[in-house]
Amino acid sequence: MPSVSAWNTLMKQSVTIASTDSYNAVGDKTYNTGKSYKARVVYGQHQVVDTNGRDVTAAGKTWVGLSSTGGLPSVTVNSKITLPDDSTPPIINISRYPDETGSNHHEVVHFGVSR
Repeated sequence: MPSVSAWNTLMKQSVTIASTDSYNAVGDKTYNTGKSYKARVVYGQHQVVDTNGRDVTAAGKTWVGLSSTGGLPSVTVNSKITLPDDSTPPIINISRYPDETGSNHHEVVHFGVSR
């Protein structure tokens, strides 16, 4: 596995991750204010399996690193991700990758077409 400093050189962008806070009166999700994370966003269609086990086409993926305070996000498909272009595409799937000690090193968020 590359060193942390080598890994961080690839993380030139940032994304904001906000978790679902509650639901409003009509049933729409509301979100917390979110937190910014180092990221590398790559646009390009690829096949992934969604949470229902279906093969779907993702519009891109982002590698999400540590926040400015050093923590990884707790991304779920119910979270909201804001990409560098200010779009908020739906999250299709999340992959988590450990480092050599078994701790989470980064997450890959596969996203769909922006709404």
